[in-house]
Amino acid sequence: MSDVSIDHLFIKAIGRAGVQFPASKHEISALLGGTELKLSDNHVVRASSLVDAIGPDYFDNGAAFFCAYHSALYRDTWRKEFLSESI
Repeated sequence: MSDVSIDHLFIKAIGRAGVQFPASKHEISALLGGTELKLSDNHVVRASSLVDAIGPDYFDNGAAFFCAYHSALYRDTWRKEFLSESI
C-alpha cells in the first residue's frame, strides 16, 4: 500500500460517519467512534484522535471545523520543522 493523504481519508471518514454541522467536538468524535485511518501498511490513526487535537469545542460549519483541524495538524506535526527553516 502506498502512503495516502491523511486529509483524504479523514474527510471520507467524516462523510461516512454522517457528521453534519453545526456540531460539537464531542458529537463528531462519537459519530466517528472507533474508525481507524490506514495511512500506510504500518501506520494507522484513530480518526477521533484527530478531532481530540482540535482546539474549539463547537463548530458552526464545516469550514470552521476543517480550518481548526488543519491548524492542529500542522501545529502538532510540522511546527518545529517550519520554525527551524532558514530563509
